[in-house]
Amino acid sequence: MNKCFLYLSVQCYEFTPSKLLGLENQCQKNNKKMGITGYLYYKSPYFVQYFEGEEKNANDLMKKIVHDKRHKIEVTLQQNTILKRRFPQWHMKHIKKPPILSINMEYIILEQLQQFLKFQNNKQEWPFDIWRTVDSLATMHSKNTVKLEIKNSIEVKNIKM
Repeated sequence: MNKCFLYLSVQCYEFTPSKLLGLENQCQKNNKKMGITGYLYYKSPYFVQYFEGEEKNANDLMKKIVHDKRHKIEVTLQQNTILKRRFPQWHMKHIKKPPILSINMEYIILEQLQQFLKFQNNKQEWPFDIWRTVDSLATMHSKNTVKLEIKNSIEVKNIKM
C-alpha cells in the first residue's frame, strides 16, 4: 500500500537558485530509486513538499527529512493509505514556473498549512480541506480527471525539532 506525507517547513538559511536546483536533482535521483513521487514548492522562506510511495519507503524518507538541518518542519500531515498516487510521473517535481492556476493552488496549500498551524484547536476539518486542495492540484496536472479515493485514517502530526 502507498502512503503520503505533506509538510510545511521553514528554511534555516537562504536557498539560492543553484542550491534549489541541486536539491531538486538530488531528490529526483534518490526518489526514483525508492519509488517515491511528489512535488516540492518553494516560496521563501517556506517549503511545501508532498510525497508518496510504498509505506516503508515513505516513512524512511520522512525520518530523513525531519533530521535535515536545511529546514525546520512546522507541520506534517500524513495519509496512512492511499489507493492511487496523485503524482505518479513526478519523482520530485519542483514547481517553480507553472501556469497561473498552479501558482494559486500551491499558494493556497501553503496558506492552508500556515492557518492549520495557527488554529490547532479547531483542526478537525482542516486536513480534509488541505487534502482536497492537493487532490485538485493533482487533477489539474493529470491528463485524466479521476476522483482520488482515500482509505483509512488521516493522521496529523506536529513535529518539533
